[in-house]
Amino acid sequence: VAVTSAPAKPSPKPKEAKALKPKVKPKQKAKAKVKVTQIRTCKVKACTTPVGSRNKYCTEHGSSRKCQFDGCNKCAQGSTAFCIKHGGGRRCKHEGCSKAARDMFFCAGHGGGRRCDIADCKKGAVGSSSFCTAHGGGRRCSFSGCIKSAQSGTAHCVRHGGGRKATTATAVVESTAATTAAATAATTAAATAATTAA
Repeated sequence: VAVTSAPAKPSPKPKEAKALKPKVKPKQKAKAKVKVTQIRTCKVKACTTPVGSRNKYCTEHGSSRKCQFDGCNKCAQGSTAFCIKHGGGRRCKHEGCSKAARDMFFCAGHGGGRRCDIADCKKGAVGSSSFCTAHGGGRRCSFSGCIKSAQSGTAHCVRHGGGRKATTATAVVESTAATTAAATAATTAAATAATTAA
């Protein structure tokens, strides 16, 4: 018996390398993000006017809110209806103290606010400086060579005419000088007239 071999299968042709194309994802439609926000309203009771994200009050009750004390034109502090002088804003938590708090809890006298940077000094720092008035903090007298602190919104220390009474005292001195000058002029005129008549 003759064994016949099966005819040889032709070898497969090598596949041609296909150029690789980057796969491109189909464009997806951007989904609109819906952000639900609560509408903020003015903090004054019974006012429903919407306010911005950083504001607590509407334009009617905002920075133009004035102290409700009769005759006071200062701004009301915080959520109160009064300025600091008339009891508005945060108050000192120390028992028996009704002064305004420098920080969240206490007035300067009871340890509130920034302290002087000098070691062993327990006084409060003044203005934008890091020192109390005694150690050079705050505004200085503008008189040449004077290193004392300027007083009560004036440009000078008490010795050089500063302080609360400075404006009143200056007005009194000017008024007195004007009166004295007028009296002197009247006396001189009278003496001249008497001399001329004689």
